[in-house]
Amino acid sequence: MISNLRIPWSTARKNQLLIGVNVLLTLVIAYLYSRILYHGNVNEDGGFYLANMERIYEGFIPIKELQIGYPPVVFYLMGLIKLCFSGDAPYAAYSSLALLFQIGSGFVLFRMLSSILNHNGYSYFCVLVMLFSMYYYQGHSLFLEPFVVFFSLCALYLTLGNGALKAHYFWAGIFTGLSFLSKQYGIAVGLPMLVCVYYQYLGEIKKTVQPLLLILLGFSLTIALCFFLFYFNYEITLPEFYYELKSNTSYGTQSIFAAFQGFASYIVHGAPFLLLVPVLFFAEPNSRSFILTTLTGFLAFLAPTYFVQYGHYYMLIIPFSILFSAFLLTADFPNTKLKRLVFVLTTLSLLYIPARAIKAHFWVDANSDRQGQKRIAYEINQHIPEKSRVFLIGDPAYFYLCNFYPPQINKMSYGYPDNFEYAFLESVIEDAPYAITSVRRVSWMQKKLGV
Repeated sequence: MISNLRIPWSTARKNQLLIGVNVLLTLVIAYLYSRILYHGNVNEDGGFYLANMERIYEGFIPIKELQIGYPPVVFYLMGLIKLCFSGDAPYAAYSSLALLFQIGSGFVLFRMLSSILNHNGYSYFCVLVMLFSMYYYQGHSLFLEPFVVFFSLCALYLTLGNGALKAHYFWAGIFTGLSFLSKQYGIAVGLPMLVCVYYQYLGEIKKTVQPLLLILLGFSLTIALCFFLFYFNYEITLPEFYYELKSNTSYGTQSIFAAFQGFASYIVHGAPFLLLVPVLFFAEPNSRSFILTTLTGFLAFLAPTYFVQYGHYYMLIIPFSILFSAFLLTADFPNTKLKRLVFVLTTLSLLYIPARAIKAHFWVDANSDRQGQKRIAYEINQHIPEKSRVFLIGDPAYFYLCNFYPPQINKMSYGYPDNFEYAFLESVIEDAPYAITSVRRVSWMQKKLGV
């Protein structure tokens, strides 16, 4: 599956230059993340996740008493962080967890890139570009996507092992299950894995069945173990468990045109080298199967943008984009000039990504004030005590920062008000001792609730 092509390095001076670039980029990305970990705002989704985690930590039963709308793995990982801090973990600890998973994804991607590029320096450079790209696409905030990316890359890496150990397929299935249990879209990694196995056995159906069964076994056991833990600890039934897993998977604009616009923006701002991918059809077919596997993964994880084009959704396709850059760097063209041109353009495009991330950091940093958020939360809590039932129209981060409960925790939980019908919201408001809105949401509130 993995090619043995070599990157066209010819002089020690170029290697020294690459080392210098890698050191500089390492220092920059370390600064960006250290700065944002202790200064960045608690983002809306992060507040949603952590508010739910707090309730689970207090003993509320997911699915039965708390509708979180997402699979449970990441919430329990965050709960472990809280436990490690004896119940008083700072927000930076949770952000660090997501960052560690991004770094872990970089390690797995490095192993894959090393097999393509045969050059550790350039493989490390590509990993750094991935981290900058993740930062640019909201990796500086707390989202579920970094966890999905890590588990998906582990699953794909194990599948790419060419069957050296059959147990790898079983473990690949386990990581696929963990990817799905981090966020529903994580199941998409199954498609490139299927393509990978098909090419490993050259389309021979009988030989393909065994590894696919092992992958399916690992995946099924992971899901089953999760269900039985919920069943024996919380008496969650199979229909309830299934409904929770299938919820929150279809929302947003659901527009092909909007998805295409988002993809075009991603190419321009996040991966301009993708414009060069069509030239791979003119290259020698040394790694054609791996390229098709990567293309399948790219398209599979691009699919969620059909529903909505949030920036963090594009984190799912960043590793596959970086793999494409590796293919471009090592592509063996009959024309030497074309080979050099593609190599230079790809390298310049990769350098463009850290520049974009650094520019974005100035905006993120200028609009970040976690201490300011804490002061606002403190002032709110002077009027509304912690653990009060509050109908909040605005930033869900304050559910976490102020430690509030929603009015009907077993029905609405911490869901966004604009995802519910008017009649339901009316009953919720009547049941809420307090209501908070923000100035930027007043017009929505007037339109939605007729006030």
